[in-house]
Amino acid sequence: MTNYIKELLGLQGFKVLEMEIEGKEVEVTIEPELEIGVCPNCGKVSNKRHDYHFSKVRDLSVSGKRVILHLKRIRLYCPNCKRPFLMDVGLCGKKKSYTRRFGEEIYARINYSTIQDVVREEGLGYGQVFRIFRDMRKEKKRLQEKKLPPVLSLDEISVKKRHKYSTVLSAPRERKVLDLIKGKDARRISDALKMYPKEEREEVKAVIIDRFKPYKKVVKEMFRNALIIPDKFHLIAEVNSALDRVRKRIQKEKVEKKGKRESWWKGWMKKEEFSAEEREGKRIWGVLRFEPKLRRAYRLKEGFREALEKRYEDFVKWRFQAMGSIFEEFKKIARSFVSWDEEIRNYYRRKAWTNGFAEGINNKIKVIKRRAYGFRNEENFKERVLAACG
Repeated sequence: MTNYIKELLGLQGFKVLEMEIEGKEVEVTIEPELEIGVCPNCGKVSNKRHDYHFSKVRDLSVSGKRVILHLKRIRLYCPNCKRPFLMDVGLCGKKKSYTRRFGEEIYARINYSTIQDVVREEGLGYGQVFRIFRDMRKEKKRLQEKKLPPVLSLDEISVKKRHKYSTVLSAPRERKVLDLIKGKDARRISDALKMYPKEEREEVKAVIIDRFKPYKKVVKEMFRNALIIPDKFHLIAEVNSALDRVRKRIQKEKVEKKGKRESWWKGWMKKEEFSAEEREGKRIWGVLRFEPKLRRAYRLKEGFREALEKRYEDFVKWRFQAMGSIFEEFKKIARSFVSWDEEIRNYYRRKAWTNGFAEGINNKIKVIKRRAYGFRNEENFKERVLAACG
């Protein structure tokens, strides 16, 4: 019978002394089959028992019933050191009231749930669950490789809209978050990156960023050998924004002239000329047919999309077209591209590298924050993000 219990509960290497089922709990008394251990001080093997005591240890639930182990913890005596030490049984850590596998389960569940949900399901206190998560997180960080990958990404995320921002440092090719840095100013980001050795930072080949000057400054200072690559989707978003400003200006002029507002074209301007549904493209051109100025602006936007897919020379040609256009909104953005000319050249060398992964991670971080109804402690928020996305 005891062998079946050992197999069911995964207690190989232990003797089952007693088992009792009461309500929703299963209590099992166990002891190690072998009384032998290695002294942590001198490394000598000892099998001489000094004393023992029983302690309650929480284990994984079985068939909806909570399993509580009454574990016989044995202290062995080391003749060499002339002092006792606690025998390591491998089931749980020193001074821990839960098994390692139970800790792993709680850690994994918190990554897709909330602490409150785990508290309710497992019948534990909030403080207990939080301590398990914190201890498991420390263990994971200790085992985690800290070396910087060759390609990095920097992107901002709003912690509290229009008030607090953080910077997400991620590895797009490895698909993981490396750090969540408080703030988005150059000084704070530089201070956080200094934890990585200079030799590692110099081995970084490329950093993908949006066109944010503090990020550019940080990359030049901290990653001297890395290419700075502006993110494709941010570039498109900037040009889309310029088109939208043209649309608003023309619409305002029409309101002043006709005394009424025509809002039926709003939102269509950002769509591609040839969308998945051909009729949608026809609807867009149905609107543009009556607005010659807007049609020219729309073609400029589409020309930019096409230039990004082709060669650097096509981008330069588009820039001259934009600067020679009648739209101040496009002229302004074309002038701003001049100071980012070297970085845009780098984009054409490495078209496959974008901030797409970082944008996806931003959505995941927002879900974590929304699921927990916000975080008062920013360090806890950071640890939750790194646990789920690291």
